[in-house]
Amino acid sequence: MHSLFYFYNYMFSKIISAIRKYGNFTDDELSMVTGRLQLLNYERNSNLLKPGQICGGIYFVNSGAFRQYDVTEEGIDNTINLFMDADWMLEYKSFTLQKPSEIFIEATEDSEVFLLTVHALHELINI
Repeated sequence: MHSLFYFYNYMFSKIISAIRKYGNFTDDELSMVTGRLQLLNYERNSNLLKPGQICGGIYFVNSGAFRQYDVTEEGIDNTINLFMDADWMLEYKSFTLQKPSEIFIEATEDSEVFLLTVHALHELINI
């Protein structure tokens, strides 16, 4: 039982620390969030988001790195943002409007993220 507790705390330690920067949360409140997270892995050069896809949640980079970019009409990559370990990540316009993205989010190394989906976020808001 204790080993599972320590594994759980270790697995979520970065995201719990990041959430605690925004306020004082009880363990029960943090558990409501962590219980709704999905753990996803991305290989280097794979896309988390591509143009035409809708950003369906807020991502937390647990390990690894990503870049957000678009491609000009001339075919040139234009890096907009970089996301590293313990960063929150989303495509703001696509997420807030729930409209197709016009940009890419790509893993620049093998990476692990937590995803809080739009649906899970709405569940938390309504608690």
